Amino acid sequence: MRNKILALAAISSLFMFGACSDESSPSLSDKCSAGFSVDCLQGTWNLVSISNKEGTMVISDYSMSPGILTIKNNGEFEYQTSNSTSSDMASNGCGGVKEYGTWTANEAEKKVTFKFTVTDCHTFNETHTVKPAVSATDMNLNGVVFQTGDLTDANTKDISTEMFKRAAE
Repeated sequence: MRNKILALAAISSLFMFGACSDESSPSLSDKCSAGFSVDCLQGTWNLVSISNKEGTMVISDYSMSPGILTIKNNGEFEYQTSNSTSSDMASNGCGGVKEYGTWTANEAEKKVTFKFTVTDCHTFNETHTVKPAVSATDMNLNGVVFQTGDLTDANTKDISTEMFKRAAE
């Protein structure tokens, strides 16, 4: 009887510990090793600056009060402006609002499209497609998507890009 109990315990432990494999999910560095990928885009990012596309000049510094972009795995995004004095929405009494929408990625073309649908203040339909440079820690959108109201000069918008740092997860 004792041998049967020990055998049963041994078999049970094989099933219990067999479910735990040595395979672990890929690290963020692994997900981002090829640069642009859906897995690398997903997560929470802090807007730290709007810079010229060459990265040699900061146009607007957000490092002390970053905007927060969350790219969710369900195809939705949320962007919260944390500085209530920034953007044209502030003049409408909407500073510090959240903007919501959907995003899609084309991994073959290395592009992402953000479609805005609503903010805390109003509903709107605006779409931006960019070709970001992304790593495990940094994202350069290669365009201005979320702070368009802060850049009133069209020439400045054309040469500018939003720079993000990945938030600690």
